[in-house]
Amino acid sequence: MRELVIIGAGGLGREIAWVAQEIAEYENLEVLGFIDDNKSLWDSEINGLRVLGGRDWLRGRENVYAVLGIGDPRVKREVVGHLGRYVRWATLIHPNAHVSQFNHFGEGTVVFPGSAVTTNVKTGEHALIYLGCTVGHEVIIGNYVTLLPGCNVGGSTCIKDGVLVGSGSNIIQGMKVGAWSKVGAGAVVINDVPSESTVVGVPAEVVR
Repeated sequence: MRELVIIGAGGLGREIAWVAQEIAEYENLEVLGFIDDNKSLWDSEINGLRVLGGRDWLRGRENVYAVLGIGDPRVKREVVGHLGRYVRWATLIHPNAHVSQFNHFGEGTVVFPGSAVTTNVKTGEHALIYLGCTVGHEVIIGNYVTLLPGCNVGGSTCIKDGVLVGSGSNIIQGMKVGAWSKVGAGAVVINDVPSESTVVGVPAEVVR
């Protein structure tokens, strides 16, 4: 049986715990609890799961898998940089996500229920595809990318490392979204997005 902890006991962490517990009904998986650096939470119980301790709890526990309950790409990168050498990362695909067998998901990736990831899609490590997203054919998604609820990503799009895509946004086919950029909620991306920029609106325009 695989044992799993969720890093981060905030709202997203609790949602990912719910995803993991539903996966556990179909797979040989046990959710042990949360890891969080907020000492005031240690040994408390959240939604029936214990907060086991901080990041150092994982040291020496090579058989325990972990997944990030964190949405901010930069924070994800920082946590992985601290833990990556001695943590086994789980990949969680909810059974109610529509996912082709011809996709490749990097370690640490989470796909929520209600999302559709069609075919020949590749994600990097620690990508998050939230509730109700659609990802078209041959999309490439980099490390630490977060797609928030209801995103639609057209086929052959390339989303580089560290991108945050806001809820309800649409990225048309063939676009390139530069590394560590942000796409605002509800935006419609019809042009390539520069790295380290923020785009908002319909059509999306660079505001920073």
